[in-house]
Amino acid sequence: KTGLKLNTINRYRASIKAFLNFSIRRKYIYENPLRYIKEYKVPKNPPRFLTKDEISAVIKEAKKTDLYPMVATAIYTGMRRAELFALEWQDLDFKQNIITVRNKSDFTTKSKKFRIIPISPILRPILVKIRQKEGHCFDIINQRRVVNRILRNAKVKNTGIAWHLFRHTFGTQLAMAGVDVVTIKELMGHESVETTMIYLHAVGSHVKDSIGKLKLRF
Repeated sequence: KTGLKLNTINRYRASIKAFLNFSIRRKYIYENPLRYIKEYKVPKNPPRFLTKDEISAVIKEAKKTDLYPMVATAIYTGMRRAELFALEWQDLDFKQNIITVRNKSDFTTKSKKFRIIPISPILRPILVKIRQKEGHCFDIINQRRVVNRILRNAKVKNTGIAWHLFRHTFGTQLAMAGVDVVTIKELMGHESVETTMIYLHAVGSHVKDSIGKLKLRF
C-alpha cells in the first residue's frame, strides 16, 4: 500500500508509460514494460463545476488581475491547463473565430491530433484586447497563486486544480444547454464518449437537487 489515491497512481502510470513510449520511438529501449499493467478502475463521480452565480463571481474577481484573459479562456473553451499554457497567438484565427488546440507535448511530437474550438462572442473582445503578433497568449508567472486568490475572493471552494474546475464548468454548461454528447466530446478533446458522459451525469445530479428545492403544498 502506497497511501496514494487510485487516480494519482493511474496518472503516474500514464506519465511513465508516455515517457517509455517516447524512449521506444527514440530507440533508447525496445519494449514498454508497462504495456501489460492495466489501470485501476476508479468510480467516476460527477465533476465539481461552477454555477452561473459562481461564474459571475469568479469573472468579477478575475477582472481585477492580469490573469483575467486566461481565466475567461478556460471557462469559455474548456481547454486543459497544459493547453492554455502552450496556446500561442498563431493558434487563434479571429477572422474565422476559432482556436486550434494542438498537441504540443514533448512525448507525443509525432501525434497529429488537434481540435477546433469556436471563440465565444463573450471571449472574443477579451482576447482581441491583448492580441499580439506572436508568442504565447498568457503570462503564467504566479498563475497558481493568483487563480487561487481569485477563487478564494469569489468564495468558491477549490477542491483541486483550478483549471480543471473551469474545464468541468465548460463541459457541464454545454450539457445543461442541451449540446449533444458527441459535440461536447469533440470540443473537449476526449478520446471516448464514456469520458464525456460524466457531464451528463452531473446535469442529472444538478436537476435532481433543483427539484428537491421545490417547496409546494397540496
